[in-house]
Amino acid sequence: MSTRLSIEPFDGTNFLNWKFRVESLLAENDVLDCISKQTKKDEKGSKKDARARNIIVQSIADSQLSVLRGKETACEMWRALVNTFEKKGLCGKIILKKKLLGIKMDSSESIHDYTQRFESIVSELRTIGEDMKEDEIICQFLMGVSDKFSTIVSIIENSDQDDLTFEYVKRRLHNEEEKHGVNNSTPVHNPTAFQANKPVCFRCGKHGHFQKKCFLNRNGSKYRRGGGRGHSNHGSGYSNHGSGYSNHGSGYSNHGSGYP
Repeated sequence: MSTRLSIEPFDGTNFLNWKFRVESLLAENDVLDCISKQTKKDEKGSKKDARARNIIVQSIADSQLSVLRGKETACEMWRALVNTFEKKGLCGKIILKKKLLGIKMDSSESIHDYTQRFESIVSELRTIGEDMKEDEIICQFLMGVSDKFSTIVSIIENSDQDDLTFEYVKRRLHNEEEKHGVNNSTPVHNPTAFQANKPVCFRCGKHGHFQKKCFLNRNGSKYRRGGGRGHSNHGSGYSNHGSGYSNHGSGYSNHGSGYP
């Protein structure tokens, strides 16, 4: 009998992954046939079935053992598990489709973890016979990616569709994540992100300069310097009120962010 490898007990989630591991373990112990058909009730068959039952039971969490109670053979146990946890038919397909359409990458989640969640759903759909094309998979995957990858997603969307593969998309996003940090919530390559470090003009509202250096202040038709303290701008037909600062040294005062 082969040495048994450790399998995380099935707790009701990720059934397909657990099923794959247990089937591999059953095959290694030469008892895989016990879950597909009833074994002969002779001494050899009974021993094989007992080994198969033991592997299954020891690979199930306590919270799920009720599914196996009352089942006398490994085949009965296996069918009970498959019927309970493996999503089949139209109902199962609808559930998985909704799950795929609603999947979103969490703000603190890595591309690796998001990809694993996504591929798990795709794998389940394919197991129940759903034929998913490459472009459909890519589309659904990119729709769920965090906004911090918005720029690289746009680049991918506008690339040559004939050569686009899911593996390529995953690799591009992984590369971007490694460059800019796993949990960085700032959009990758987003030009507006760099504006945050630049000064903001309270007159025109643009980045890159202060109010006193605003181009509006240099427009002679709108602003005329006066000759003394407290002198306001008149003569151009309007006054500036409410800008929040006074420029007494220059002989005029600005009290407005704009003009009526």
